[in-house]
Amino acid sequence: MDGTLADWATNHARYRSFNWYNWQDIPMMEYTMSLYNAHNNLQGYGPIMWDFMKCYSVVDNGDGTVTRYYSPSGFKVAGDEIVIEKEAPTVDATAYYAAHDEFCSYYDTETWRFKKELFTAYTDASVSFAETIMNAVGGAHAALLAQHGKLEAGRFDESDGQELLDQAAAMLNAGINAMKAVLIRKP
Repeated sequence: MDGTLADWATNHARYRSFNWYNWQDIPMMEYTMSLYNAHNNLQGYGPIMWDFMKCYSVVDNGDGTVTRYYSPSGFKVAGDEIVIEKEAPTVDATAYYAAHDEFCSYYDTETWRFKKELFTAYTDASVSFAETIMNAVGGAHAALLAQHGKLEAGRFDESDGQELLDQAAAMLNAGINAMKAVLIRKP
């Protein structure tokens, strides 16, 4: 929403518009309330409606379908139009969940501690190095979670979007692979 009802009292506006956005951050609906009018179908409010509607276009594809477009400039700036998608793309969190689960099998995210006891067959020096790697990855993952308001949840989910899930999965997998690479078995 672009405004709140509290705005009425602060600027003594005659009207206030509220916008609702889709997943692409495109305003899909605008609701305008006017103050001190018996009805809202006044000729003077036409420009308010046109300012919203001029940003949309529909093209008939000739096959019974249409493509809808949004342009922030009202199609005055060439190339700024955006295709309005019907649905948000599907997000696949499988790779992230697998990386997160494997990471948690080596690292306790409750206590922020590397599970050294799992690595008794490896040299102390290599386990210490692996611990340093996993602590760095755990800290980086926690920072990324905190940056996106997910620290309390402890992991991301589909609502965070594919790009972020892929980034987090790559970070966890790189840490796990580096940790495994430095481990040296005891003779």
